Amino acid sequence: MEKEDILLKSKNDNRKGDELQVQNKQNAEMFGYGSVMFVLVILMIMGSELVSGEVQIGSMTMLFEDFITLLVGLSLVCEFGAKFYFTRKWWQLLLALFFLAGIIAYFIRYQL
Repeated sequence: MEKEDILLKSKNDNRKGDELQVQNKQNAEMFGYGSVMFVLVILMIMGSELVSGEVQIGSMTMLFEDFITLLVGLSLVCEFGAKFYFTRKWWQLLLALFFLAGIIAYFIRYQL
């Protein structure tokens, strides 16, 4: 094979990124999705009243829309936190902290 053929083959093989980067991205996404599924399973075991439009967690009752907001925010925090853990890119840590601050601010406003 000539040099150009080898380079073209290598470029085509690495089109989607390095194998380690692809695997780390998949691990981070699965961690985020897994954390949301864990919360949903725990709530199903607790017998939440999702039909009435309210979710009761311990002594706190929140609207279903607020619960969905919490789950989406939690998923984003977990995903970007795991991506930072696997890739050590600081902008992903900043995004995780940004979404965490958003969740905290949302629920502080909600409780007041």
